[in-house]
Amino acid sequence: MIKPPAQDSDYAPKFSRKWWLRGVYSFAWIAVITALIWVWADLRFADTMDFRATIVLDASKASDLLASSSKTIDVTFKLEGSRASLDKFLDELRNGQSQIVYEVDLAPGEHTLLVADMLNKAKALTKSGLSLVSAGPTSTVIKIDRRIWIKDVPIEPGEVINGILAEGKPVRIEPDKTDVLVAEQDWKKICQLQPDVAKRVIQTTPLDLKDRPTGQEITLPAGLIRQIAGLPVEPKSDKEKVNVFLTAAKRINKKEFTVNIRIKCPPAWAEDGTWKDYDLVRSPLTEWRRKIEVAGTQQDLEKLKPEDIDAFVDLIDKDKDPVESWLTRDVTVRFPSELRLTVLGEPPKVMFKLVQTAKPPAAPAVVPTPQTLPEK
Repeated sequence: MIKPPAQDSDYAPKFSRKWWLRGVYSFAWIAVITALIWVWADLRFADTMDFRATIVLDASKASDLLASSSKTIDVTFKLEGSRASLDKFLDELRNGQSQIVYEVDLAPGEHTLLVADMLNKAKALTKSGLSLVSAGPTSTVIKIDRRIWIKDVPIEPGEVINGILAEGKPVRIEPDKTDVLVAEQDWKKICQLQPDVAKRVIQTTPLDLKDRPTGQEITLPAGLIRQIAGLPVEPKSDKEKVNVFLTAAKRINKKEFTVNIRIKCPPAWAEDGTWKDYDLVRSPLTEWRRKIEVAGTQQDLEKLKPEDIDAFVDLIDKDKDPVESWLTRDVTVRFPSELRLTVLGEPPKVMFKLVQTAKPPAAPAVVPTPQTLPEK
């Protein structure tokens, strides 16, 4: 009788439970080893990626210093590291979770800093574990100014809207003075723009009399406009809110006027060549000749002429920054100081932008034609 061949103890019939377990076990080992190889390769082999971001200057740790130049610097840079780290850093930048902040700790004056050094010192970059390969621009100029306290700056009531004040009823403000923190160079400019000390005042936010009682004294809470003579200041933190005590007139009349809206720009623009480098483009979606409804006493309305109304839009240095769409700005309306008038409703709005002018191409260099001397 012929005996069947002896079977190996590791033999497992095809599709049996032992056969399946052995296949799963082998596949698991292959998957683990493959994953480890990918992780090792990701750590071992570096990749690079280009970024575009904004460095924010932070002088908060030095309370008496202020970056008087632009508070932000647009930069491009290349980083090196693992693909996972690069992708993570990119996602954080896009989601605003990772802000590139440079802590300013410099003496007052003008400083030229290497952008690469600024990036290497930023916490967002140091914690990412990535290496900086290159950065542009190569360097940037930062102007640092010292901040000073100006004591007891008078507070005046701001613009009254949707009503007029009762004649003969004084307006009181509590507190009526505040200390302000201002850049030293800005304060010098304020003193030049406003030589009269009594007129170096800080105003409250507009006082809205809509739906307010008339003929009796009322209290309106108001904030402070953080500027004097158009330059930025910081009121003392415990005096940024004030109470305004006033009386609204009982009877007012209304009249409609058509005004032309002009632009008002910083005085320095007339000297620094701004209007040679930029053009003002007005949006076709808004009109720069508008109708406004003016409220006041009948006597004052009869005295008011359209040419006496000053309607304008304030331009600021930040308007020079490139924008994809349009800038929207409220129109400020001023009347002769001797007339007690106000504009009813929301202030008109206009849309515009400053576009950098194209510089003409440089003239080609003139090469002198060589001349042949006559033979003697």
